[in-house]
Amino acid sequence: MEVVWSGCSKKFHYQWLRDHCPCPLCKHPSNSQKLHRSGDVNLVIPKAKLEKGNLELYWPENSLKTSAEPHKTVFCLDFLKTLDITDNRNYHGILWDTEILSKSAGLHFDYNHAFTDHLKFRKLLRQLYDYGIVFLHNVPKNNTQVEMIASHFGNIRTTFYGTCIC
Repeated sequence: MEVVWSGCSKKFHYQWLRDHCPCPLCKHPSNSQKLHRSGDVNLVIPKAKLEKGNLELYWPENSLKTSAEPHKTVFCLDFLKTLDITDNRNYHGILWDTEILSKSAGLHFDYNHAFTDHLKFRKLLRQLYDYGIVFLHNVPKNNTQVEMIASHFGNIRTTFYGTCIC
């Protein structure tokens, strides 16, 4: 779906729009955690209209595998303008097997340098993006270090399930 407004246009995937519905039926009001799995979103095309600075989407029944009910999603256009939605459908990661992993020293990183050396951290991120896997060696075995590593990849938030990376 392409949304066009005052000199700006952006394209959004229907599945992304349904998966990121901000209503209280889809997102917990106090901690903003999704109340469904992304895998439960079915590819369906909603009816849409612009109303008072909002994009309103009317989803037919079965837009979620876990619900047969029709659904309404409302996004503020100002919020949609701030998003940087990149089309990753042309991305093809590097397929690997045991042989490739055993020969690829580039997937192995020492904990003591991976997060203190900016260039090594960039390489770690690139390898994670390309291969979907990296190996950290010499990681201290305590929860605070695991949380420190996780904080490099996303915000850590406390939910009613406990602490998680969001």
